Amino acid sequence: LISDRKSGSVHYGVIEGYSNRTLEKTNPALPSNWKVNILVADSVRRMTLPMSQVNQNYEIGFYVSPTETTWQGKNIYELFDERQSLSREVRQIFSGNVLRAFEKFSGRLVNYSDSDGNLQQGMLMGHDFDLAKRLEQEPVVFPTAAKAKAYLDEIGGALTTGDTDLTIHAPNRSQEAYVLSAYPGKQGAKYHSDEGLLSAIDSEFVSVGGWMKAAVAPERMLQTLDYLLENSGIVADQSKERARQFLGIQIPTTREILNAASAEVFQGDEPPLEPETRIEPTDLMEPDPESEVEQPESSVPVEHNTATAQAPEKTSVVQFASVQALPPTWEERRRELIEVQLLPEKFVEALHQLGLVKAQGYGDRPYSQLSLWGTTAGEEERECRSFWFQIGREVPKRVLLADSPIEALSLSALDRREKQSGTVYMGSRGEAIPSQMLNAFAQQGGKVYVAYGNTAEGEREAWQLAKVIPQVQRRRPLHQNWSMQLQNRPSQTQVQDWLRIAKALEHSPRYQARIQEVSPQVPDAKAALERDLREFRKLQDSVWHWHAAARDTKANPRYLSGIAEIGIGLNEGEPKPLSQKAKEQMVQVIHYYASLKAQTQGQEAGIDLEAG
Repeated sequence: LISDRKSGSVHYGVIEGYSNRTLEKTNPALPSNWKVNILVADSVRRMTLPMSQVNQNYEIGFYVSPTETTWQGKNIYELFDERQSLSREVRQIFSGNVLRAFEKFSGRLVNYSDSDGNLQQGMLMGHDFDLAKRLEQEPVVFPTAAKAKAYLDEIGGALTTGDTDLTIHAPNRSQEAYVLSAYPGKQGAKYHSDEGLLSAIDSEFVSVGGWMKAAVAPERMLQTLDYLLENSGIVADQSKERARQFLGIQIPTTREILNAASAEVFQGDEPPLEPETRIEPTDLMEPDPESEVEQPESSVPVEHNTATAQAPEKTSVVQFASVQALPPTWEERRRELIEVQLLPEKFVEALHQLGLVKAQGYGDRPYSQLSLWGTTAGEEERECRSFWFQIGREVPKRVLLADSPIEALSLSALDRREKQSGTVYMGSRGEAIPSQMLNAFAQQGGKVYVAYGNTAEGEREAWQLAKVIPQVQRRRPLHQNWSMQLQNRPSQTQVQDWLRIAKALEHSPRYQARIQEVSPQVPDAKAALERDLREFRKLQDSVWHWHAAARDTKANPRYLSGIAEIGIGLNEGEPKPLSQKAKEQMVQVIHYYASLKAQTQGQEAGIDLEAG
């Protein structure tokens, strides 16, 4: 079984052999010098995979595991005989301004002759590429500030800048002003320190609940949106379908071309492909001259024969070759979730019936449907939609926050051996999290766990959430993420990650230089890496323990926020090691908290938690 995590495709095949490109002065033990050759029982026919991407980092590489049958119970050797009769494969091609297509998608540049014998150039997409599915996942681009303001006024909710670092909230019942919300620190400084933006809103950003927020009066909103549109772009990153409906955008559909000869496809001086990998003929649609005025925009520059999706303003037109394209079926998606992601079959079927797992993507629902011990979402949060589900009918006692739907599903599957009833799983991050509701839930005794990935980014986002919800607790996967842990796929620490950890642990410059000279696969280096990983995780856990001890001993919010900043700094690209003063404070607070648990409640200790 071969699973390509990047494309989501699954193949069955037989390993033919291994090859290496070991040259003089190269290390023959490096995985990147070896490749595995696999004969595949489908139209791909053969795959050559670098060993550095096999079962190493499943998020960007390949997972290969031994199996004798497919998920349907069919013998793999019989599958080769069964699929020998396949002589054609339907593909999609971008033609016209191919360079523009390369900006959005990854494909292979080919020359091909059409049914009229004309030589054309285009970008041939992978066999599992589906234009409609990709367009559904793209943020919806707003072409003008007026349309963005109309969307906020009529639909409500929120929009974001093109980099998603600034969120634009519509007014709600409690206030007439619009609200801009940016990340604190360096990530959001390009907005809350932007003189042009501050001039447009005629206001200042202030820190509210761990975010930098600014109120914008209605009469200044159009001017503000004009500035943001020109400098960063404005998109709908959530509720994309509602945004497309508002703008009149339809996802393009493809049509089948019948009764035409096969098209020859070749690249450079290479001979034509074998018959099994030839594509169906394409009919390149020319743009309709009348469609350039008052036509709905698409978030991806694609022109299609139905003229329902036009290129956005200020972009070149890319023509799309109209071919037959079959969207993924639910059975194919079900197979991927059960066989590759290893989710329980009944669990997948139940989520599908609820509309939370679909043939393409995941469903969402508003937080107004969620009640935690009688605590409901605030006005701004009620209409926010996200992926979440509850296990059992009991009143929820705990909430686990994962950073994506598949992570929430994998975490739930890992928890299935425990008593899960009364547990809510959320697969969202940033402002899609109902922080007000979760904060109230935690204050009433509910347990809130931030279960983001075991990465620097996951750790930083967990600490950002701790600023907003001080009662939050950290739960970390043993592997890089919960999906990899469920499938028991090993994580691979890259050299740059090891170097970052070494800096956080304050290793000497000589030690850090040595890291960049050796491969982590060398036995001595591997042992050193594992030792550093253990020490770094221990340090991370100690900072979380410090935060919990300070919180439970009634430290002031400023002190807790300072600990969170230390946790964030420890996990930055250029980490900030703990100062000697911070280490001393951490040890004192943890010991103080331990003494309170062992002694009477009223006993005092000589530590000033109000000092900040």
